[in-house]
Amino acid sequence: MVRQVSRIRLSPLAAEGHQVKRDKLDGPSPAVDRNFLASSSFLAVVGFSTGVPRGHLIAEIGPVLVFLVLVLSSPRRVTKAVLVSLALVTCSAVLVHFTNGLIESHFHFFVV
Repeated sequence: MVRQVSRIRLSPLAAEGHQVKRDKLDGPSPAVDRNFLASSSFLAVVGFSTGVPRGHLIAEIGPVLVFLVLVLSSPRRVTKAVLVSLALVTCSAVLVHFTNGLIESHFHFFVV
């Protein structure tokens, strides 16, 4: 004898499946932009607090700022997404460099 399993109707819990509006796809999400700005600002604070010379600090944060300018001036969504990704990975690399390879700073790669 086969026992029938009762079925639970999940349709009220399921997503409705609406399309994402085109204006929402114009660039990286605001959360990514805020993360990028926070990471680049945090680099300057870490650099000053760890005693990195001013010229070295500017040379290391310079590429991140170049990425920021390129992101703000790029009209294409895909280009912006690639530039933000490169900038965040660069922030992670510079953070590890500023902290002399501190193990805890490597977690920034995972957060990004």
